[in-house]
Amino acid sequence: MFLDLMDVAQKWFAKAHIVDISYANPHIYWDVLPKASASQVHPHLHVNLASGQYYAKWAGLHAASLQYSKDREGENYFTDLVKVHSALGLTASLGKATVMAYLTPQASHELVFISSSVCEDIFRLLFFAMRAYIDDMGLYAYSAGMVFPKLVAPQSGDLPMIMRLVFRGAVTSTRADISSIELFGTPNVNVDPYKLINSIRKTMFHHGAKPDTLGDAS
Repeated sequence: MFLDLMDVAQKWFAKAHIVDISYANPHIYWDVLPKASASQVHPHLHVNLASGQYYAKWAGLHAASLQYSKDREGENYFTDLVKVHSALGLTASLGKATVMAYLTPQASHELVFISSSVCEDIFRLLFFAMRAYIDDMGLYAYSAGMVFPKLVAPQSGDLPMIMRLVFRGAVTSTRADISSIELFGTPNVNVDPYKLINSIRKTMFHHGAKPDTLGDAS
């Protein structure tokens, strides 16, 4: 069912792009439970296809990756990002996809998933991460943002398949998951990334998937 959900989204992207080929930058946004700002309790995705460029934060990342590639004779920012996290023991990979316990998280328990192309491996990794959140760490409310490679001819430094997953706070808590510090200062995250990535690996083993800890999203 989970993989079917992702497959339907890909089919919608393809059909919408045919209707107007200028819309070529796919996104998905997903909030789970009202604590994470979901308007409904049942799972549902917000599927978007942008024209011209990705939405604001993704567009900034895209511009930075293009500049990185330009300044370093074609080196890929995302390949280097995975290598750094892998060298520190903060990755788990499955086939063509890699998940990182992110060193500069925007919110609690942030995980970043990368694959050079859209593939089942990255969606399976996301599933395992969500199961780790729920089954191993007791984290039930979360938000995910996903961006996909452009539906037109790529260039060096373009965005690969990227997903970000963050915890949005305990469902029993009356406190908001952000404060003035996060709004006007900097993310305030106090989670050990090694415990986080170990939870992902543990869950993968539990579901019969052996994680490769070297990481390869090139």
